[in-house]
Amino acid sequence: MPKYWDDVMKLLVKAEPQAFVSLLLQGAIFISERDKELQARTVNADLLYNVDLQGEKIILHVEFQRRRDANMGRRVWEYNVLTGCATGIPVYSIVLYLVKGGNIIESPYLQRLPNGELIHSFHFQNIRLWELPPSMLQQAGLEGMLPLLPLTHNSARRDVVEELITDLYSTGKQDLLPIAYAIAALVFKESTDKFWLAERFNLMHDILEESWAYQEMVQKGMTKGIEKGMKQGIKQGIEQGIEQGIEQGIERGIERGIEQGIERGIEQGKREALRDSLIRQIHRRYPSLVELAQEHTVSVMHSTVLQDVFDAVLDASDEAEVKDILLHIPESISGAQ
Repeated sequence: MPKYWDDVMKLLVKAEPQAFVSLLLQGAIFISERDKELQARTVNADLLYNVDLQGEKIILHVEFQRRRDANMGRRVWEYNVLTGCATGIPVYSIVLYLVKGGNIIESPYLQRLPNGELIHSFHFQNIRLWELPPSMLQQAGLEGMLPLLPLTHNSARRDVVEELITDLYSTGKQDLLPIAYAIAALVFKESTDKFWLAERFNLMHDILEESWAYQEMVQKGMTKGIEKGMKQGIKQGIEQGIEQGIEQGIERGIERGIEQGIERGIEQGKREALRDSLIRQIHRRYPSLVELAQEHTVSVMHSTVLQDVFDAVLDASDEAEVKDILLHIPESISGAQ
C-alpha cells in the first residue's frame, strides 16, 4: 500500500496496541511487538504482535491493505507459515482493508497439484473497515481506534468528524487528533468538504502541534506540505507514467509513474514540514536568529539533514549554540550527498 497510508496506520496502532488487538481479536491481550522482518527470507509483514488469547500465547499478524492485491492470499500464507516455523507459535493472520475498491481475495488460500488434488488450505480473515458500524469503534476500550471512524460504514461525513473530535476529547485521547485529521483528509473527496475539514482542524492548531502524534508526523513528513506534495507528485507521476507506458504498456506505466511521483511528493512534504517546524521553534526561543535560519535552510534538499538540524536545535542550551548549528548546515549537506 502507499507509504502514507502505511505510516498513518502504523502510527495509530503503535500508540494504541491493546485497542487495536481488541478490535481485531476479541478477548486477546497485547503483550509486545515482534520483529516484523523474517531473517530467513526478504519478507516484511506490516505488523506482528505477541498476544495472549485465553491464557495461551499466539502471534497476531496484520496486513494493512488499501486496494486489491491478486497475490494477497499467497503473501499472507507465506508470512504465516514462515513466522510459525521460526517461532513455534500459532499465527493468526488478518488483512485489514481500509477503503473499498476492487474484488478482494477471499480465504482460504488453496494450493493444488496439476491433477487437482488439494495440498494446502490456509485460512485467514479479511476485515473491511467500510462494512463496520461506527458504533463498533465507540465501545469502551476501543477509544484508541476512534481516528478510524471516517473509514467505517457511511462515515465520511462532517457530522461523524464532529462526533470523532468530541469523543477524542471526552476520552482523553486528543493527542490522536492529528492522526484523525490525516485519515479524514484521505477519505473526504469533495473540495467543499476538504475545505471545511482543514478549517475545522485549524481551530485546534495549537493543540495539534503540542501532541506527540503531530511531532512524529512532522518527522515522517506527514503534516504541512503533504497535500501539495502529493498533488504535484501525482501530476509528475502521470506524465512520467505515460512516457513509460509507450514501451511498457499505458496502464502499468501510469501506475508506476504515480507511485514514484507520490514518493517524490512525500519527500518534498517532509522538507517543507521540517523547515517550517524548525523556523517556528527558533522563532519561539531565539527570534533574532529567524532570518539566519531561513537563509541557511532554504536550499537544503535532504529531509534527513533538516531532521538532524531540528533535533540539534531542540537539544541546544543557548542562542550561541543554535547560531553555530545554523552556520554549519552546509557541512551537513555535503556529508549527505
